[in-house]
Amino acid sequence: MPSKQKRAMKESKSIKTLSLFSGAGGLDIGFSQAGFDIRACVEIEPSYCATLKANHHLDLYLSETTNIHCEDIRLFDATPYVNDGIECVIGGPPCQTFSAAGRRSGGVLGLSDARGRLFEAYCKVLKTIHPKVFVFENVYGLPGANGGKPWREICAAFADLGYMLSAEVLDAADYGVPQHRERLFIVGVLHGLNTFRFPSPTHGPDSEDQRPLTSVLNAIGDMQSDDEPFHELDGLYGHLLSKVPEGLNYSFFTQEMGYPRPHFAWRSKFHDFLYKVDRNNPARTIKAQPGKFTGPFHWKNRHFTIAELKRLQTFPDEYQLIGTFGTVMEQIGNSVPPLLAKVLATSVKEQVLRQTRACSH
Repeated sequence: MPSKQKRAMKESKSIKTLSLFSGAGGLDIGFSQAGFDIRACVEIEPSYCATLKANHHLDLYLSETTNIHCEDIRLFDATPYVNDGIECVIGGPPCQTFSAAGRRSGGVLGLSDARGRLFEAYCKVLKTIHPKVFVFENVYGLPGANGGKPWREICAAFADLGYMLSAEVLDAADYGVPQHRERLFIVGVLHGLNTFRFPSPTHGPDSEDQRPLTSVLNAIGDMQSDDEPFHELDGLYGHLLSKVPEGLNYSFFTQEMGYPRPHFAWRSKFHDFLYKVDRNNPARTIKAQPGKFTGPFHWKNRHFTIAELKRLQTFPDEYQLIGTFGTVMEQIGNSVPPLLAKVLATSVKEQVLRQTRACSH
């Protein structure tokens, strides 16, 4: 990118922002693209911190002056940022204690797990900084977990700090991401400012102009070669993948789907087991810690490459993800898609922080 364009982009970032539970920077990228200045990131995992630090030199998403605090959020001291003009705080605590996967693997621990109490550290930062707005992200199942008790406690804690709350589950595919990924977002706005309304879908049947969803092929078509042969996955179930039609999974081999000699019972596996993408539609959710037979799989019967997965999660091609293959997969799978973050950030900016006359609702 030309230096003049870089400079203009940098100068337009006037909304000072603090990022908590930053991960690999998915939220940060999107907010930066929307004009937010990420002043600092707080992240406990060293490999994730290495990714954040590696992207300083790009000076587009994280600048060379962005402070990376590689530490436990519960030990983070936000007081040095009190007089820094922070207007926005973003981030989402680890979600395993409220996730659907957690329910399937033995029940939801919720607030009884230490990870489920990390929202208290988030509140501590809000109390110290007192930003005009915050964006809190988590799993879509949080409101219903443990009879709704954790949800009520979290909302009450935010409200007690003086924030009006808006909450909604957003599917990333509805905002141009080539992947169906549902996540819960809470936007808190200080009393006295504009109330916040979530942006309407930009893609799909619920969008105003009926713009089609972004397909897998739309996202990675230029990375494909017509000469690439079809592959065969090895292992116990690898030979089955080539038989799975695009868009289906292990259920293709069940009695209910009409398979003559069923290999599996109905609903005996997770829905992403042997799941192969339909290249002409968005993919299902990319997982952070997939097993050998966990999709999404490429239509040529292989795992997607890291470069392809970055596109499906809308990470910029030039954004570096540091670590082993497994670590990078985890960083991608745990991230908010930057494109979704950008759409949300733009709405926050236009409705609350830099109000425009014609905000899109």
